Amino acid sequence: MSFTSTLDLLYLVIAIAVLWVAAMLTWLLFEAALAMRQANRAIKKIREKAAWVEEKVSKIGDRLESSSSYINAIAQGGRAVADFIRSRHEAMEDDEEDEAPARRRSRRR
Repeated sequence: MSFTSTLDLLYLVIAIAVLWVAAMLTWLLFEAALAMRQANRAIKKIREKAAWVEEKVSKIGDRLESSSSYINAIAQGGRAVADFIRSRHEAMEDDEEDEAPARRRSRRR
């Protein structure tokens, strides 16, 4: 290959530069495609984890919802027990007050 003029050399340098730019753009496009693929995989995993979390939260919500009816019944039972204990305690206090004067009388004799 003989260069008859500097213009031929310029064309050769331009051709090499164009090939180099094309190769770099191809490499850049390839790297961008790899990055997009990795991002797509990451987004897919995030969606799977979000679906898993949503499923677990809905199960917990269902369990709490089903147990809320029992909580009301337990609270009513607790109130009934507390009322029973309170009335029993008041009855015992009334009995002690009634017995106190009788004890005093029996001690005096």
